[in-house]
Amino acid sequence: MSTGPTGSSGPSRRKDSSRGNLPRSGAFPSCTPPASPVVENPEVNVHSATSRISVPLVILLGTLTGIAPLGTDMYLAAFPQMTHDLGTTASQVQLTLSAFMAGLAIGQIVVGPLSDQWGRRLPLVVCSLVCVLATAGCAVAPTVHLLIALRFLMGFSGAAGVVLARSAVTDLTEGQQTTRYMNFMMMVNGISPVLAPTLGGIILGFAPWRTVFWVLTAMTLAMALGVLFLFPESLPRERRHGGGLRTSGRGIARILRRPAYVAYMLAFVFSFGTLFSYISGSTYVLQNNLGMSATEYALVFAVNSFGILAFSWVSNVLLRKYRPQGIGLAGILVSNAATLVFLALACFGLSLVLTLLCLFATAAAQGLVFGNATSLALQQGRDYAGASSALVGGLQALMGGLVSPLVSSAGEHAVLPMAGMMVGCSGVALILFLLASRVFEPRTRSVPPRATGENDV
Repeated sequence: MSTGPTGSSGPSRRKDSSRGNLPRSGAFPSCTPPASPVVENPEVNVHSATSRISVPLVILLGTLTGIAPLGTDMYLAAFPQMTHDLGTTASQVQLTLSAFMAGLAIGQIVVGPLSDQWGRRLPLVVCSLVCVLATAGCAVAPTVHLLIALRFLMGFSGAAGVVLARSAVTDLTEGQQTTRYMNFMMMVNGISPVLAPTLGGIILGFAPWRTVFWVLTAMTLAMALGVLFLFPESLPRERRHGGGLRTSGRGIARILRRPAYVAYMLAFVFSFGTLFSYISGSTYVLQNNLGMSATEYALVFAVNSFGILAFSWVSNVLLRKYRPQGIGLAGILVSNAATLVFLALACFGLSLVLTLLCLFATAAAQGLVFGNATSLALQQGRDYAGASSALVGGLQALMGGLVSPLVSSAGEHAVLPMAGMMVGCSGVALILFLLASRVFEPRTRSVPPRATGENDV
């Protein structure tokens, strides 16, 4: 889609001057390109500030995106103890998890678009401090109803870290640099699913469940301090979108009309659905069907999580020679092959070794997919980076909420639903990724020059 030319700039690259995307100081000299225009082709003429990203900042951004596994996996083993101490039912305690996930999804949808107007730093600072207070409140909550409300607030405020970390990377990088930083964030984030259940189990071995939330309070406080001292304002005033929620809605509508963005985004979401199907059903398959102990299951879970981390690093190495489209496609193809073999095993008889290999391959392959698919999607919507990131995160949380009950409701008979869901999600992800990279994305390259000067491989 395109908008009318501004009239004063002359070049064929178009921008919507009526949306207030250009600085108000007047026209730019013809010899100097604008520092931060908003363009319909998101691959060209974008703001670059990669020199402003330091290793500590990338580690902080990766840590901020780890709030979900930290906020869920660390206290799951405490559910029976919480039920007794709070004098409530197991279903009420389960609602503390559902409330957190709902807050995480809604928070991303709200904070992301608003950050396109207010900038990234202020919302992140405020929400980080609120998250600290909400987490501390969970540690002292006297009733389950107050705990449910505080868990929602914890998820809502913690969502700012997830959505704005991705937005900041999109603001400060471009091209394959964006993909490299996304993969590096995925590596840092990949530590959380390994650390959280292990740390939670250690704490619950000698302390009550409230101690878990005090440890989480210390973690969120450390993140908040990191935001205060390390996180820069990545979105200058001249690149922000004014006009309130109506403009935010228009921004979301605009990026949803970009087929390449939608296809890459949904390819990531369905790839996450593949992984979450494994997470939701693996305890029944490995422990009930294959007879593994809780310790053995935890070890398998940790190894598979490490596989995601390791292949995120491999993806970064491959980016030196190959395009993210090819790397992401390779990961999805591996995932499809592994899930199809697992489905065959589910139908004709499980083998412990083959099942473990299939599950490892499925999980590790996502290390090639997640960072690349997310980066490719956000580059298509970088002029509304907050809204773009919010849709990615919100639909990811929604996918997790849909897949989990469908798989886990079968209980010890979850092997076929789990395998079928993994095959279905992986297959849809493949179709969407092929459409995005082979059909939709080439159509957006109507302006040949790239801002980064990178050559496609």
